[in-house]
Amino acid sequence: MPTSVKDCGKASYPGPDVGVVGGLFWLKGKWPLGTTTQAYICIDNYAGSTVSLEPSSQQLTIRPVRLTVPDGGGVLPVSVTATATGRTEVTLLVVNPSGKQQLSRIVAAVVADQAHWHFEKAG
Repeated sequence: MPTSVKDCGKASYPGPDVGVVGGLFWLKGKWPLGTTTQAYICIDNYAGSTVSLEPSSQQLTIRPVRLTVPDGGGVLPVSVTATATGRTEVTLLVVNPSGKQQLSRIVAAVVADQAHWHFEKAG
């Protein structure tokens, strides 16, 4: 489990859009369909902004829905549950306190078959 953005490995690499550190760290493995596991939003900067993970379908549940980025950024835990088969992309969204979107980046995909689900790299 990462404790700082620098512990997030590839999830902490600046993205191509604005060179900002923003990604998702997850544990490798497969989980039974309907089971919840932890993942971690890794975000640098954007203090006071709201960060969320938006799934491309309703077969994926992510809680909490929104988190506030602390001063200096950090690692924010979320719970992820896949409830149906298929592939779902996960987008990291950052919105500033006035409601303006600052970042939108696909950070992962969740793939589920009849029995299990797992994370994959985006793309």
